[in-house]
Amino acid sequence: MTIATNMYGEANGLNGRFFYFLAQSYLRSGADYCDDAVPIFQDVIEAAPAWEPFALEGIEECRLATLGTSP
Repeated sequence: MTIATNMYGEANGLNGRFFYFLAQSYLRSGADYCDDAVPIFQDVIEAAPAWEPFALEGIEECRLATLGTSP
């Protein structure tokens, strides 16, 4: 993530997609990485409204994963 944020800075309207997929990669690595993924999803929601529905799904997946259920 450090390399990615050094290259792309913070999430914004132009790079929100990149950060969405970065958060997804954390989520797909396992529920243990939800603590890393959720803040990125939240940044995407704030910075790139077009990606909000997808980021909200990621947050919900993490919430369900921590409860031990699947979407």
